[in-house]
Amino acid sequence: ASNLNHYFTVTCNDSFQPPRPMIGDPEIAAEVIDISLEHGEMRVYGDVSYRCFTSNTTVSDYRRTGFVLDTTPFILSTTRNRFTVIGCSTLGIIGGYKDNSSDLYVAGCYSYCQGINSTSDGAACTGTGCCETTISSNLTVFEAILYNQSSVWTFNPCFYAMLVEEGWYSFRRQDLVEHLGFIKGRAAKGVPVVSDWAIRNSSCPKDGAKPPKDYACVSSNSYCVSASNGPGYLCNCSIGYEGNPYLPNGCQGKLFPQITLL
Repeated sequence: ASNLNHYFTVTCNDSFQPPRPMIGDPEIAAEVIDISLEHGEMRVYGDVSYRCFTSNTTVSDYRRTGFVLDTTPFILSTTRNRFTVIGCSTLGIIGGYKDNSSDLYVAGCYSYCQGINSTSDGAACTGTGCCETTISSNLTVFEAILYNQSSVWTFNPCFYAMLVEEGWYSFRRQDLVEHLGFIKGRAAKGVPVVSDWAIRNSSCPKDGAKPPKDYACVSSNSYCVSASNGPGYLCNCSIGYEGNPYLPNGCQGKLFPQITLL
């Protein structure tokens, strides 16, 4: 599919051992965790925003992160991701743009705790130690931003904000107390983020119509379905077949176990 959009090209970064599959422009490439042809999904490692303090207003370390996807075939999944904030007395904001337009989108959540002992490992991210919120559909550009003051730096030196696959993050007290402890212990590579992809610049041909020249469902025994998130379409193998519908002869018949009638 790389001839349809160069952002579909997965490259191999040999500077790591073992090598890592990467996608995107080299300077901002993300590591691919897995790709689903059937669901039109891709999971990658995304960066975590953080802000660490050595006094109420003195920031010792910080990083602001985000995605710029407006020229790519990818849109962040609204159902599979959550914007998550970790910290005590912490305001996290996600800001960006939807539908490749200038309409500003802002959301966020506030997390509070009086002290480490008021939190508990495995607690839901409903506002004590961590909080989370859903994101808007068709979000193609965003940044994760953290409030730049702290009243809890003596026991909670670092705040974190991230877009992350729903269900991946489980709160633990240790994430609050150590300097960049969450990054070092659980997010050294980043955190998993799910994006929906599709053939964005076209749509399924109408019944009986001749497919366009660049039609992606090139395998026989394949069919076209409209994308569920954003414009465009995906290809699936027909019932009874499996494989890659984007390759000639990519959909092959399934081998069913022989049934013996007694």
